[in-house]
Amino acid sequence: MCKKLSYIFYLKLSTLLLGLLLLLFSCQQEEKTGPPADVLPIEKMVQIQVQLQLAEAMVANTHARMDTATFLFHRMKDEIFAKNKVDTAAYCKSYFWYASNIEYMDAIYKAVNDSLAVRKSSKNIRF
Repeated sequence: MCKKLSYIFYLKLSTLLLGLLLLLFSCQQEEKTGPPADVLPIEKMVQIQVQLQLAEAMVANTHARMDTATFLFHRMKDEIFAKNKVDTAAYCKSYFWYASNIEYMDAIYKAVNDSLAVRKSSKNIRF
């Protein structure tokens, strides 16, 4: 009986230690090398984000009904992507990569805010 209890105890303990080791190794920081080649460059993301922010503000200022505003914004978004020669899949993949690498996303939004502030001060609000 005592041998059976010690075996179960050691089995549980070894499972716990294995779990802790896996957790420890999975939490190591990867070496930052920058965005992968299939992710849009930061400058392109900033440019698109600025245009999307302006489009969203324009739609909000129309005071249209929700369904009309949504349709209008999606149409403007498609035009922005076409103008920048970017498809929705590439943009979404890039956005999610930057969102999971917060230091890059922070840099993008700081640049977007700076760009919008410059446009506001110069009254150049067109996209």
